[in-house]
Amino acid sequence: MTITSTNTVTTDISYTVSQTTGNTQQSENDSLGYGVVYTQGTGNPSVSGYSSSQVNAQVKNTGVIPSGSTFIIDFESITKTTFNASYTLNMKEIKQFIFYNEATGTSDAVLIRATGTSAITGMFNGETGNYKVNPYGSFVYSNFYGDNDVSSTHRYLHFVNTSTGDSNTSGDINYSYILIGVTG
Repeated sequence: MTITSTNTVTTDISYTVSQTTGNTQQSENDSLGYGVVYTQGTGNPSVSGYSSSQVNAQVKNTGVIPSGSTFIIDFESITKTTFNASYTLNMKEIKQFIFYNEATGTSDAVLIRATGTSAITGMFNGETGNYKVNPYGSFVYSNFYGDNDVSSTHRYLHFVNTSTGDSNTSGDINYSYILIGVTG
């Protein structure tokens, strides 16, 4: 069996601004043009042909965080379903991670924290975080060289639903996340 994958990461904003004066129109457009491509592999420096632009695990998961509750990702035990089979990924390096708050209510925020025993503080430069993701917002973690190792002592990330709901929403927050990295 041969496995191949191409993983393209783009995190960008593009804009166009136009101005019309009489018969003259001027436009300004720009973006960062940011994009990184990863190929299939372990990205392991001890393996011949090593490349930091390799990953061997990709996963997208969705769910709901009930109002006032906390959802925890254990990066050593991430469920994935593909090709009609479910299994568990044991991540060793996180290269790219994006969390998206799909909620619509104005108070529907999620706090991302690396707190407690075995927290994965590498996403926050060794700190505990407390990153607020507002409705329609996202948290992006990018580490091309993959030096954010996952281990039994660095594996949990907490997502705290701080919403109490409003007249139009229950306070429950739909989310999705996507992750690429290296398993071990």
